[in-house]
Amino acid sequence: MNSDKATFALIEDNDDYSTTAVYSKVSIGSKRIKALVDCGAAKTCMSKALADALNLEIDASSESVFTLGNGTKQPALGIIYDVPIQVEENMIIPCTVEVLPSCPSHFIIGNNWLNRSKARIDFNTSSLKVTYKNKNAELEISFLRKNEKPTHVSSYEQTYKNPVSNTNSHLVKRVHFQNEAIENSSEESSENEIEDESSSLDESEDEENDEKSLLVLENDGRQ
Repeated sequence: MNSDKATFALIEDNDDYSTTAVYSKVSIGSKRIKALVDCGAAKTCMSKALADALNLEIDASSESVFTLGNGTKQPALGIIYDVPIQVEENMIIPCTVEVLPSCPSHFIIGNNWLNRSKARIDFNTSSLKVTYKNKNAELEISFLRKNEKPTHVSSYEQTYKNPVSNTNSHLVKRVHFQNEAIENSSEESSENEIEDESSSLDESEDEENDEKSLLVLENDGRQ
């Protein structure tokens, strides 16, 4: 059996962070809300629990069906027109929002709002830059997984076997999924999705399914 050795020098880079989805903060009414910025979501969505907390009522029915990041499908409960999404004082960018029974994050900003606001994510400055009606604003974003250090990779020597498929064949990779409810995670977080004493929405689903879009529009009969 032939085998070849090759040494790979993988450079450790402290600036190469292991990132999750992008989050930012917006306001709706008197509530400050942590929003997931999802460029893969066609439309902006919120959970029914959040809509109730904001005292928002559904304006019309919806024929949209969404596929969540875990593969489950959810038909929208309805749509709310002109939800006033405030990015800073005296700057509101309204948006039509789909209401779902539950969401990976209670509020997901999708492409309909991102396009209207001419949004641009700048990872160098950790900001979401928006423009609307001749006004500009920058929203701070966060994209590091909580309590997780950046990944470091060291050099190593790999022995190849022939055929190549036999190399490292004894290793088994396992995929782990976060449970929908993680105890104590909300206690460790210093910021809630809705910074209001009267609201107590569950935030344990915020960072699931990070490697792909958390919300995909599967069927839309209404524009």
